[in-house]
Amino acid sequence: MALRVCGNVVDDPMGMWREYAEKHGRTVRKYDHGDRGDPNALTTEEAWRSTIIGSRLRYTERDEVVARAASAPWTELAADADLADADPTVPGGTFAQAACLYWTFTWPDRIRGVRVAKAHKILHIKRPRFYPILDDHIRRLYRPCALPWLDRLSHLKGMTAEDSPLYWAAFRDDLIRNQNAIDGYRTHLADDDDETVRLMATLTSVRLQDIIAWTIAPGPRA
Repeated sequence: MALRVCGNVVDDPMGMWREYAEKHGRTVRKYDHGDRGDPNALTTEEAWRSTIIGSRLRYTERDEVVARAASAPWTELAADADLADADPTVPGGTFAQAACLYWTFTWPDRIRGVRVAKAHKILHIKRPRFYPILDDHIRRLYRPCALPWLDRLSHLKGMTAEDSPLYWAAFRDDLIRNQNAIDGYRTHLADDDDETVRLMATLTSVRLQDIIAWTIAPGPRA
């Protein structure tokens, strides 16, 4: 079954997931399958784990993120919060709570050096069913699908055309559309001959779709 990612039809997601496992096996084993620890706290080790997926986090940035995390509203967003279940248009709902948690690290007093990609690579560790790993590549891919959400998310005060919740909403549209197909592919991932590919069968749907989006997104990749 084909997947759709911001209007792009992907006929062979298995091939892309296998290629990712081959080229980025350490990421799957150490980043995706690392210990998630306390869902309502962020340790220095967890923040630093984002470097496995190329966050380029510096020691000073890590320490500032962990300090900021100590007062972040973790408990407002359930540990198993699922992006597919979070209606972006509901004021004060799960989607809005996720935005508040994200903004703790990015706005209005942004941590110097910590931009969108670093924040998402850290938050995905703690809430893997909600936050995609939104980097510049995926933002470029999803921008045409994200911008129409600006007016619909007016209940989130201060939203701009560059803000991440727009991209989550567009990503969610595809996640709902692709959910049955992704679930169907899990059996094939679990039965693969390669051990790392088999590990990918247990990744969240958000992460599996994120890998596809990152693979087809325009621009060079590390």
